[in-house]
Amino acid sequence: MVEDLLSGRTIAHDVTELYTDLLHVDNAVGEQARYADLVILGPHLITDPMLRNAVLDGALFHSGVPVLLVPDGATPTIESASVILAWNNSIEAAHAVKGGLPLLQSARHVYVVTVDDQAVPPELSAYLMRSGVKFSVHVLESGGRKVGAAINEFGDEVAADLIVMGAYGHSRLRERILGGVTWAMIENPERPVLLAR
Repeated sequence: MVEDLLSGRTIAHDVTELYTDLLHVDNAVGEQARYADLVILGPHLITDPMLRNAVLDGALFHSGVPVLLVPDGATPTIESASVILAWNNSIEAAHAVKGGLPLLQSARHVYVVTVDDQAVPPELSAYLMRSGVKFSVHVLESGGRKVGAAINEFGDEVAADLIVMGAYGHSRLRERILGGVTWAMIENPERPVLLAR
């Protein structure tokens, strides 16, 4: 099925089948992902929490490769019209900028978004300008909402095709128990989300 989807495309790709038990999925994915530019998780994988989490752990923690979540009904593209770059001054957010740079460069417009007066450093603006990214900066007020909800509502307003963001600024366990922006986006992605760590 994947081979049929990719056949005739000009994008270089490999399709590898792996058979392993759930306890070893993260290591298997991590080993394979080290030789890739991007790991893509489609709708069927996103809705299987145990397998989704194992694949995310393998890609993000065992290979350092960005992951693109594609929810049901979404059509991913490498030439998005409207992209949100969720910024929080973390090293994970910086990795997301670098990992997602080709997508940011090809977008018609990038909305650099922070929540509740988090400042966007001038160095980030300079980096995006040097890289040819067309962007504007927006500070959102959470107004009692969770940060993920504020970002998603802004995404609806600007008809965002993609969110680019850092993942797991806190430990995985803390995110899963207490919640967090990463967990909110993974659990219920409303549009494609590129995660990097």
